[in-house]
Amino acid sequence: MLTAARYRFAEHGYERTTIRAVAADAGIDPAMVMRYYGSKDQLFEAALRIDLRLPELRDVPRADVPRRLVRHFLARWEGEPTDDALLLLLRCACLLYT
Repeated sequence: MLTAARYRFAEHGYERTTIRAVAADAGIDPAMVMRYYGSKDQLFEAALRIDLRLPELRDVPRADVPRRLVRHFLARWEGEPTDDALLLLLRCACLLYT
C-alpha cells in the first residue's frame, strides 16, 4: 500500500491522489487502505516518513562535506520515487507551486 501511495503522491500530488487509485495500484480493496490508515491524510503522513539516509561524514574533510551532501541529495532527487519519501515530499511540494 505504501509503495502505491508514494508513487501516486509523487506522480499526481496530494490533491489528485485518491484512496481508490492507491488501492487499485496496490491490487486491494479501498476499505483495506482505510482500515490501516484511516484517512487520506494519515496515508500521506505514513508515506512521508522520511529517512534522510545521510552518508557517513565522520572521516570526510570539513571542506568536502557540503559537496558530499549536495551529491547525495541530487542522487536521491534523480532516484525512484516509489521508495523514497523525501523525493515524494519534494515532488509534491513542487507540484503545489507550479
